[in-house]
Amino acid sequence: MFRVSPLLFSKTKKEYESALSECLRAKMTLVSVSDRVREIQALRDTNYSKMHAAETTVQQTETQLSFTKIYAPANGHVLFDKPNFAHHLLAGEPFLKLVGDDPWVVANFNENQLKHIKLGQRVTIRIEAIKQRTFHGEVVNIAPLAHNSFGGMALLLSLFAFIDPPQTVSVKIAFDSESVLGLAENIDPGLNAFVEIEAR
Repeated sequence: MFRVSPLLFSKTKKEYESALSECLRAKMTLVSVSDRVREIQALRDTNYSKMHAAETTVQQTETQLSFTKIYAPANGHVLFDKPNFAHHLLAGEPFLKLVGDDPWVVANFNENQLKHIKLGQRVTIRIEAIKQRTFHGEVVNIAPLAHNSFGGMALLLSLFAFIDPPQTVSVKIAFDSESVLGLAENIDPGLNAFVEIEAR
């Protein structure tokens, strides 16, 4: 009859129980990992579906856009009025401006300076944002002086040595086409400009 040593039996039993415990933990981990894999696969399938739907929408939009033509009433370049197109535009909401290829400057002078300004006078134009070039042009329009509707009051005030401040008059100055060659698209509305009119 074969007899096993109690110490050897106890040691072997502990090793068996430890191995069994490790095996159970490994099975539980495997089940957990399998569940996680299924979740990831389901998420992947959902994302694939969303991506496919988005691609279909893009293709449909591009097809509709290919049938759309926008005609400008004049030659020029487009200046986008909306810096962010992430949001939908409302119906009738402007989002771009058409800037013509014949830019001009409106300069304000007081009426005392106006006597030295005539149509056709040559003008030197400097734009603050475009310092690499000096532009040239000519005076093409001088706004009329507004007549003072308070003549009697002005006369009365003048008797008391009140001085009526000079009016401000707008003068339109057109750029020479050769002057803006190559930089017409950089001349946008709202830029600060300095002008020098050649006095006659």
